[in-house]
Formats: sequence, structure tokens, C-alpha cells
Amino acid sequence: NLIVEKISQEALHEIIMNVLKNNSSQVTAYKAGQTKLIGFFVGKVLQESKGSAQPEQTRILIEKIIYELL
Repeated sequence: NLIVEKISQEALHEIIMNVLKNNSSQVTAYKAGQTKLIGFFVGKVLQESKGSAQPEQTRILIEKIIYELL
């Protein structure tokens, strides 16, 4: 039975910010209407967090950050 340690909100936020910063052209495309890119961002964050981030929580937070902070 595999137990995946959950990631803290602060650590998740930091990973998301780094992913968005390193993929600014995709962020621009997402904001221009290419909303399918959300899967790209979630995948990158899950990769960076080594699978410890929850996909749905990650998607919601990415969308919030893009619209509120970027």
C-alpha cells in the first residue's frame, strides 16, 4: 500500500509560481483562450512535486494564480 505524502499549500504555491514563470509563453496563450493548456501546467506541477500534489487542487490553484496574480 503506497502512501503519498501530501504537499503543503506553501510548497505547492511555490512550485506553481516557478512552473508559470518558466512557461510564460504558455501562460500568455492560456490567457488568450487556449484553456486546454491547464493540463500542461498541472502535469508540470505534478512532475515537480514528484506526484505529491493533488491534480484537482493543483488545477484550481493554477487557475486562481493565473487570473489573480499574472
